[in-house]
Amino acid sequence: GSLNFTHTSADGGTYAQVIPWFRSSRVFYAGDLVNDVLAQDFSDGDCAPAASPCSLSGLNQDRRVTSFGVRAAFGHDSGSHSFKAGIDGSAENVTSAETIVSAGMMPFFDNVAQHGSAYSAYAPDKWTPSAAFSLQAGIRYDESTGFVQGNQLQPRIGANLRIAPGTTLHLYYGRLYGAPSLEDTRRD
Repeated sequence: GSLNFTHTSADGGTYAQVIPWFRSSRVFYAGDLVNDVLAQDFSDGDCAPAASPCSLSGLNQDRRVTSFGVRAAFGHDSGSHSFKAGIDGSAENVTSAETIVSAGMMPFFDNVAQHGSAYSAYAPDKWTPSAAFSLQAGIRYDESTGFVQGNQLQPRIGANLRIAPGTTLHLYYGRLYGAPSLEDTRRD
């Protein structure tokens, strides 16, 4: 869920926004470990490098993810010029307990708990000197931690040119950094 607080100036040209949010999810699967391992897979290619048929593996899983964060932004529009600046911060906690059983092997237990965070700051600017042309430029910085860590400074520049009624040419260059969520990554 989220909550959005936005304040707009009397002339409508300036705004401030704060958005706190929260998300929680759980995946729980209680497989029939004994009977799953006794089952046979006859599909071509599924058993590689072994020959078909092969035994299936059994799985029990209990995975929980909670995430929370806040976004704050400020914007000002003065007709032909529009500026925005903002920050984002979030934290994510993952716990996962998995048991994998395969025929003839000891059970494999994959239990993990991990905390991660992501922070960013951004400032895009847009200049529209005419109805047919606009230029956008901006900078963004992202940093993340978790199973993997990373950061990147990302410049961006773009232009829009209306070349005919109903036809606009969009040009854009930018570097993008997308930190994976803990839920979508595996540890080494």
